[in-house]
Amino acid sequence: MKRIYATIIFIVFSFLSTYSYSQDYLLNGHELYNKGEYSDALTKYKAALAVLQSQDVSEADRNYSEIQRLIVRTEKCVKLMESANLYYNTANNIEKYLKAKSTYQQILAINTNDSYSKKRISACDAKIRQLKHIASDNALWNKIKEGNTTKEQYEQYISQFPNGIHVNDAKSGINKIENLGKADEIFEEGKSLYNVRMDDEAVEKFLEAIEMGSIKAINGLGVCYLKGRGVSKNISEALKLFRKAAAQGDPNGQNNIGDCYLNGVGVNRDYAEAIKWFRKAAAQGNALAQNNLGFCYTRGLGVNQSYTEARKWYEKAAAQNYAQAQHNLALCYYKGYGGPQDKEGAIKLFRKAARQGHQDAKNSLSQIGESW
Repeated sequence: MKRIYATIIFIVFSFLSTYSYSQDYLLNGHELYNKGEYSDALTKYKAALAVLQSQDVSEADRNYSEIQRLIVRTEKCVKLMESANLYYNTANNIEKYLKAKSTYQQILAINTNDSYSKKRISACDAKIRQLKHIASDNALWNKIKEGNTTKEQYEQYISQFPNGIHVNDAKSGINKIENLGKADEIFEEGKSLYNVRMDDEAVEKFLEAIEMGSIKAINGLGVCYLKGRGVSKNISEALKLFRKAAAQGDPNGQNNIGDCYLNGVGVNRDYAEAIKWFRKAAAQGNALAQNNLGFCYTRGLGVNQSYTEARKWYEKAAAQNYAQAQHNLALCYYKGYGGPQDKEGAIKLFRKAARQGHQDAKNSLSQIGESW
């Protein structure tokens, strides 16, 4: 009888020990599961099930079926976590972070206690906000960099994105514009000196302005070399300076290159090349180039002769109060070249040009018996 009791006690103890081991694995599995460490949790759950299987516990047993359910659920989480982590770790755009976030949310739908997935969702949200901010930053920057950026546009960018990607470039742009403004003021001083034939002083101002970044002054110095004023005449140096200014978008430099090709100054005469440069400058509203295009259309130089086109370009230049263009347009109006004859309009234009000192306009008025 004592042996029977002893056997029963051993069996009960053995079963309780086995059950205890199974519970330990379960508890460890639950802890890992709620941390989002699903692979390790799965190992623990399978170990718990193995303990029960070693004791031939029936699959109908509540603990047995519960562990099986946990294993199925955890296996699903393992696969989802692998996908979510892959999306997250390779994400480099908003769409991929949204995919990662969505997958972590699927895991949370299975396990609402998953602290790891909650942290990763927050991290995805932060990355998405950051990328949207960067996209807005770059969008504004690209917009203000279209064309010639103003100081106000740079300031707008800094105001909207004080810690933006391009803040240093914006500040540099503001400094450049401010310095260029000072440089162009010095250029204008040089231009005034040039106009009163104080050539040496004009050249000094042009050189000073160039040092400060004035593109206009580069062209101005080129004119000095072309004319031999304040420096020894040097056509090659003049052309070099015109090209340097033109390459930076200066319309006067572009027009001067066109003039050189039109007249064969320092280069072989090339009307087609002249037209190319006049068009570049005229597209920027340069009145001299617009008038030169009108002249080329009048004579058929580098283009098919067309008074209609000539008149169009003279009108553009005359509207900017350029005396030579006013005179040329007046001739078109007076003789009916390229459009209706308009003698009254012609006389008005002759007078406008004459009052600016244009001698040919004065002569034209005298020839038709009109005062200016």
